[in-house]
Amino acid sequence: MRIPIYLVNRDLLSPLAGMVEYFARCEAAGPIIVVDCDSTYPPLLDWYARHAADLEIRREPNRGCRAAFQVDGPRGDFYLSSDADLDLSGVPLDCLARLRDGMRAYGDRFSLAKTALSLRIDDLPEAGLLTERVRREQLACWRERIGPWFLADTDTTAALYRGNTGWGGYRSFRLGPPYSARHLAWYLDPAALPEEWSWYFGRINPDESLWGRTLNFLTRPQ
Repeated sequence: MRIPIYLVNRDLLSPLAGMVEYFARCEAAGPIIVVDCDSTYPPLLDWYARHAADLEIRREPNRGCRAAFQVDGPRGDFYLSSDADLDLSGVPLDCLARLRDGMRAYGDRFSLAKTALSLRIDDLPEAGLLTERVRREQLACWRERIGPWFLADTDTTAALYRGNTGWGGYRSFRLGPPYSARHLAWYLDPAALPEEWSWYFGRINPDESLWGRTLNFLTRPQ
């Protein structure tokens, strides 16, 4: 059974393109649906136009990071939803099957809402503005281990859900290395932001992005 992929995006091109390319090669991946939240970044809109024939792109109002749960589309027995702001380059291509197997084995036993990829914190930039806070908050996600899994809350980052459920809360298992993604916002240098990230932060909805809101606060003029 193929697993549909929902990628929620606003104004980011490079991370989205990388994730689409990854999941197109991923074992067990079904259709890839991009849920766009009212993006205006011109190069991204051009990319959408070029891929309109080979990729399902839903242009929606900005409903925020949980927009995937508010659109109609294939769900199957399981589906994956994620914000489109990850680097998945080091994640094995069987990740969907592993997440599915984890939900089947542990979902009811541990009352899980989802199973998810873990997020790396071992290679964060030492001088990064978010590094100290990210490490402090994310260390708790690596403490309670059950086999290859870690019992840790997950919001909307690369998580697999049962087909008949929505977001469902934070409770999840995260799959340990090598099934670890990089959350790209944690690696940014605010003094040298790529154009797309500068555009993104300049138009961010502070109610919908914790790390974007934090980075905006840390870099705003005093």
